[in-house]
Amino acid sequence: MTALVASGRIRGIVRFGFHTQSHAPSTGNPADIYPELRELARRAESAGFAYFSVTDHLVPFPGIGPSSTPMLDPWAALAAVATATERIGLLTLVSNVTLRPPAQLAKAAATLDVISGGRMLLGIGSGGHRAEYEALGLARPDARTRAGMLEETAEAVRMLWERPTTTFEGRHFTLRGMVLEPKPLHRPRLLIGGSGALTLRSAARHADLVNFVLPGPERLAALVAALRRHRAEAAPHADAIEISVLERAVVAPTRAAAEAKWAALGSPERDGHRGLVGAPADVAAALRAYEAAGLDTAMVFFPGGDPESIALFAERVMPELIGTAP
Repeated sequence: MTALVASGRIRGIVRFGFHTQSHAPSTGNPADIYPELRELARRAESAGFAYFSVTDHLVPFPGIGPSSTPMLDPWAALAAVATATERIGLLTLVSNVTLRPPAQLAKAAATLDVISGGRMLLGIGSGGHRAEYEALGLARPDARTRAGMLEETAEAVRMLWERPTTTFEGRHFTLRGMVLEPKPLHRPRLLIGGSGALTLRSAARHADLVNFVLPGPERLAALVAALRRHRAEAAPHADAIEISVLERAVVAPTRAAAEAKWAALGSPERDGHRGLVGAPADVAAALRAYEAAGLDTAMVFFPGGDPESIALFAERVMPELIGTAP
């Protein structure tokens, strides 16, 4: 693993992840889905992004597109991307533990780790996208049940990765003498996504990274403070948790052009927060406010796959914030 994806917080350094929400090819031809995804990952690696993440949904969120929006299976896609890249960390952001049981997640993640030479991170969350359960004909667990499934998944996956055999008796999941081979090549890191009170407690106990979606700097500061309190209680001697946000970036040469582009892309606000919208200097300033609130890593997606936003972010924003690990 490179220093960019080493565990623990390196103060003063902001790392970046490139997140893709859909895999719709620019040509409209399904045969071009993977070649374009592969090139996107290669460009992200060359530009200095530390992570490349893909969404894990069978039904996209309305903000991504209609139900017909192309989205590859994330684990197959990441395995293919692993053979086309060399350094970048690879993860799902995030896998729904109510639809993917612990043994399946542990196996898929370990396989990716072996294929990638130790670059896998496992991103998990408690799910809840109602349309997904409806399409699958499944009952949607309530929030407390989903949080319990997240907690058990984090425990069981670690056991499967680290022990010769695993027996696990939980309220939601059971494993009896389960053997997972091959093991990951390195000690994988676990990302937990979500900002609910129960999720924060699970993250404090089990996560190496935590991810919050479009919180804005002020809310991030409050979430980080709560997470650190829980961490001090649950694991006082553990390494610091890497704090990440999933952010949208709409960048243009001028603030007015970025505002117009944001309006045209139809990106919805989230609790009054639009994302990283503006000229490169505006976006860098917003990220510095995030850094002051406790940010380590910004996982960034670009609505519509906008090439101009991607280029300006990589060439004009990232060099202002990214550092070199000691």
